[in-house]
Amino acid sequence: MRVLCSITGSPSHARACLPLVRALGEAGHDVLVVTADKLAPVLADERARVEGVYTDITAQGMRLLFEGKLPIPKEFSRFAHDLWATLAAGPQLADAYDVLLPLAREFRPDVILRDGYEFAALLVAETLGVPHVPAPSGSGQFLDPELLLPLLNDRRRALGLPETDDPAAVYRHGRLDCMPAPYSFARPLAPDAVAYRQPRT
Repeated sequence: MRVLCSITGSPSHARACLPLVRALGEAGHDVLVVTADKLAPVLADERARVEGVYTDITAQGMRLLFEGKLPIPKEFSRFAHDLWATLAAGPQLADAYDVLLPLAREFRPDVILRDGYEFAALLVAETLGVPHVPAPSGSGQFLDPELLLPLLNDRRRALGLPETDDPAAVYRHGRLDCMPAPYSFARPLAPDAVAYRQPRT
């Protein structure tokens, strides 16, 4: 099986995906990891090809925010969640999509494993018609999918992809979690997860 793993964000996002990438490689699957150059060393010793080609999506979003090109949420109580949703799925997502899609087309994955905060991979999976499954990482663990829905539909519209009215579409093919169900950060909207334990190192 060919598995494309797409990771953005910080080293903790890469470490959250590490046991999954390791297990897939050790099981003999063909794994391609697309990530930022600064995150590539986290996965350097694994049985996977690592392409450090991504830029930092969150940093791009912050730059757009400071330039006045992203909306600032009005309600302070929801500011953090709205802000993280905008930084994850705002117009800057198109740049990551444009980097990832040609690699994915060449690799022809059977499934896409994505960092939970990496939504360009979700759009690439929808473009290619392959399943996508998020790993638990960063804000992706607790972001309300209803906040992401209009942002991702904006991106879908721009790419000519079908829109959806289902916020749980971010988990359309399931999700992975490293927390026991009673302690999971995932919103109640998220379906039951396949859980695993992260290694200490």
